[in-house]
Amino acid sequence: MEDKIVRLSYKIKDLCKEFVALPSYRPELSAVESYIADSLTYGEDGITGSSGQIRVETEISSINMLSATFEKIRLTPEYEAVVDQIQNDFTEEKKCTLDQFIPKIIHHIAQNKTLTKKQIQRYASRYISDLRSEFVLYRVRIGLVGLTLESQAPIRLSAGVALRRPTVDDLSIKRMIGSPSFGHTNDPTAILEFKVEDKPNSGVVAQKKAQRILTILRLFCVGSIQRTTLTATSKSLLYPSTGVVFSGNIKSPDRYYLRMTEENSLRKFIKNLQAKLPDVVINETLDDEIGISYDRYKQALTEKNPLELRISNIIMGLEALYCTKDENTEVNYRLKNRVAKLSQHLGYEPLTTRDLIALAYDVRSRYSHGEKTNQSKLARFKELSEALGSEHALMNILRMSIVLFCELNADNKPEDPPVKQNVIQLCDESFISNDKAAVLGSMIKSRTH
Repeated sequence: MEDKIVRLSYKIKDLCKEFVALPSYRPELSAVESYIADSLTYGEDGITGSSGQIRVETEISSINMLSATFEKIRLTPEYEAVVDQIQNDFTEEKKCTLDQFIPKIIHHIAQNKTLTKKQIQRYASRYISDLRSEFVLYRVRIGLVGLTLESQAPIRLSAGVALRRPTVDDLSIKRMIGSPSFGHTNDPTAILEFKVEDKPNSGVVAQKKAQRILTILRLFCVGSIQRTTLTATSKSLLYPSTGVVFSGNIKSPDRYYLRMTEENSLRKFIKNLQAKLPDVVINETLDDEIGISYDRYKQALTEKNPLELRISNIIMGLEALYCTKDENTEVNYRLKNRVAKLSQHLGYEPLTTRDLIALAYDVRSRYSHGEKTNQSKLARFKELSEALGSEHALMNILRMSIVLFCELNADNKPEDPPVKQNVIQLCDESFISNDKAAVLGSMIKSRTH
């Protein structure tokens, strides 16, 4: 097999040489624009400054050489020999990969004006490796906003997964002049990296793994952690990259600063939660109370203004977990008492929590009916939040509740009552039964949150 590919490569080289020898041949040049970052400063808010320069360079294009020689190559006995071998050794669909291999050889010749024996053998070996592999090992790099890092060294989160600060290479961009602009996107505040096996040019597995990790990061802390870019590259000859996904200029109202003292806690959190996240959370679907609650939590993370909208999203997220669809009366009363009772076991003072929930529910009701909340009530909301530890206290209660429900849901047995029903019942009965309060507390303290 390799001998036949080598002979075909030599034939391609000969036909390209004939094309270059034509009196009419002129190298076709294309302009490439690059932004090369050369320095950056980084702090708790991420990249606070950077500098670089734009360079315009010319490259020799292989388009004319490819169009002049491609059909001639396909008519050669060397080409037919490789096609027959592929059909004998592999599936029918692999035959089309030969037409992806040829432009690689032609492009190399156009760029370098030659192709050595050693280079031909290397191309043949890499091509055969691609033919034999159903999957490609991709190195995935994701630009994040909303998370900044104290550590200057990469942080190993789990096997093959790491977080690090951005470097000047992460800010550099290259594109052909005349091609669409990438548009503006946020500078990353952190870089997430991992390796994954995926089908060629698919990106599905990489996207799912990225989504799982991002979801866990958002549930570890209250921070507007979002993805700005995703690139997946490999050593494959035919499938070197799945391309670059740009998310554009996105909102990141609240940033989380990961201190070095918190890194071990994050590792434990990832280890405990990654197998327990339900698909409704990872895929961001609204199929049950956990999916709806996470959707509201994520919306609250990204929508800081107006404050009434953020509060409304948080309350809707809590309602999805702590209220049933049949409870149409006294919803505020039920919600504030249930959340306050459960939050007591999460370290929050229950009476202050109850008052905060009641006030937030009133803000949500006014907002949903088109009525503006006066500034004194919003100031009171901030005052109660600070009394519970931070301005994000209510958001943090929702975050911890989602994590708790994910864990309970994963551990729930078929013969057990539904998690939501059990939690609501324990919260209500805890007000009159110390035994039920002890069961609720034990159930919560054994979880990750």
